[in-house]
Amino acid sequence: MTTENVRILPFQVRPRAGEGIRSFIVRLAHANHLPPRYLRTYLCEPPEHLGLPSWTRLAAATGRAPETLVATLETRRCLECDGEIPPSDVIGRQALRCSQACREKAYRKRLPRARSRRPPAESAARA
Repeated sequence: MTTENVRILPFQVRPRAGEGIRSFIVRLAHANHLPPRYLRTYLCEPPEHLGLPSWTRLAAATGRAPETLVATLETRRCLECDGEIPPSDVIGRQALRCSQACREKAYRKRLPRARSRRPPAESAARA
């Protein structure tokens, strides 16, 4: 992991909690008037500059500690209980809730129990 050739970018953006490394790099590239693809390639490990961006190179380019960046960008919050959702290696859609209980709670809020259109006395008389 080489960081000796990485310079601090002139314009900095503040990382948002749970944002993820990809969208942070896009915002950082736009703030510095760079194509996001160029900055992503620059932040990958040399000599190939392929694969995922390096946390150490990103930290060197932003002037922040790598541990702080990982904790800020990769830690997400549950929409129901505001608890922390641990980082995952899944690429694509990330979890919005921390547990099955929180998912069920959100489902119940979205779809409350259906109420009968008829009063209970009428439905019993017809049966």
